[in-house]
Amino acid sequence: MSWVNKETYENVTWPRYGSVYAWPLNYVLNYQKKHQAVKKLNALNWGGKSLQEVNIHILDFRITMKNRTVICRETQKIFSENVKIFFQTSKYFFYLVKKSAKYFFFAKKSSFFAYFGQ
Repeated sequence: MSWVNKETYENVTWPRYGSVYAWPLNYVLNYQKKHQAVKKLNALNWGGKSLQEVNIHILDFRITMKNRTVICRETQKIFSENVKIFFQTSKYFFYLVKKSAKYFFFAKKSSFFAYFGQ
């Protein structure tokens, strides 16, 4: 919007963008950049909006992002609790598997020696 709003363009955008280039180039590049920016804003249906309309969109966007952040935090909290519970139960499960495998190995070994003798 800094390329479309006349006051902002003349007082801020034009001097800042053109200050790094020499005399004839700063006028040409400012014109080209303004043309590109206006063309893109018009393609996105933002070219005809006033600063008040843009501020309203920004405010709506900020409110939406704030709500999304709250939802994401709640989701993350629920997810982390579920992951914590999963790992606690899976840790217990693997503990049981490890213990049972140990007993299974001894049972298999003793049955092997019982069958073939020592």
